[in-house]
Amino acid sequence: NENTVPSLLALRKMESLSKDQIRLLYRHILTSDSQGMKSVEADIVQNKVLLDEASEEYRQLLSNEEDQALLEDDLASLEQFRSAQLQILELSRSNQTEAASDLILQQALVIDKLATDFNAHTQFNKQLGEQSAVDANQQLTSAVVTSVIVSIATLVLIALMGLFITRNLL
Repeated sequence: NENTVPSLLALRKMESLSKDQIRLLYRHILTSDSQGMKSVEADIVQNKVLLDEASEEYRQLLSNEEDQALLEDDLASLEQFRSAQLQILELSRSNQTEAASDLILQQALVIDKLATDFNAHTQFNKQLGEQSAVDANQQLTSAVVTSVIVSIATLVLIALMGLFITRNLL
C-alpha cells in the first residue's frame, strides 16, 4: 500500500501529540500560579487542535474498514481521556493538586488503553507494509519471468523467420 509510510507517520504524530497532552496535564497540576496555568491551558488547546488535524490527516490515508475501526478505537480512547482531562483541569485550576493527581493516577487504565490502541494500529500498518512488500516482490518476479518468456519467444520467432527466408532463397 502506497500509504503505509504516510499512515505510520501520521499515526506516530497522533500518538506523540497524545503523550504531549498527558505531559501538559501534569504540568498544569504542578503549576501553582493562575498565569502559568493559563499558559499551559493555551498549550493544551493548541495541542488539541494539532491532534485533531493529525487524526483528520490520518483519516485521509485510511486503507480499509479494519483501518477505519482501529482509528475509531484510537479516537474513542482519546475522547475518554479528554473527558477525564476536563475534570482534572478543573481540580487543578482550583489548586486541588492532590485530588487532580489522584484523578490522573486513576486514569492509568485509560492512558494504557490509549497506548495499546495506538500500538495495535501501528502493528496493523506495519503488517500492511510488509504484505505490500511481499506483493511487490511477487509482481517483480512475475514481470521478470514474463519478460524472459517474451524475449525467448521473440528470439525463437526471429530464428524461425530467418530459417524460412534462408530456405526459400536456396
